[in-house]
Amino acid sequence: MQRTGDGAVGARRAAAPGEVAGAHAAAEPRGGAGAGGAGNAARPEPNDRQWEAIRAVDRHVLVHAGAGTGKTFTVVRRILYLLGVEVRGERIAQPVGLGRIAAITYTNRAAADLKGKLRAALRAEGLRREAYEVDLARIGTIHSFCGEVLRDFALRAGRPPAGTVLE
Repeated sequence: MQRTGDGAVGARRAAAPGEVAGAHAAAEPRGGAGAGGAGNAARPEPNDRQWEAIRAVDRHVLVHAGAGTGKTFTVVRRILYLLGVEVRGERIAQPVGLGRIAAITYTNRAAADLKGKLRAALRAEGLRREAYEVDLARIGTIHSFCGEVLRDFALRAGRPPAGTVLE
């Protein structure tokens, strides 16, 4: 997963509820095409607003919407797209590795759910090696992400990498 730069799933600015920062799209309720659109049941396709967020590869994206609207589906499809998997008949021109992508959530439960769904989607696409790498990927809470960055760059700041986080 990426710490900074192209392809991150994180955000550069706050978004209003139901908006995707940078992409100006949002997930839609499940009653419509929110959890995947009109594709087949084995591999649902994103709706137009989800697709806008998935293919916005020139900027960071914040997927922000209510419960059950397809946020996790959108983020999983975005990661697959960044890895070079075809989504809605399109494939990214220059795929990136899983180690260059960051997906940040607010809760440990959401992070675990995202990892599980991403792992299953990678296996369904025949990307078994990447599926095994999911636990090493930068997918987690904002707190875990920041802690990882602090540990990774501690020596540059003249600090020991095994520092303690105060709450």
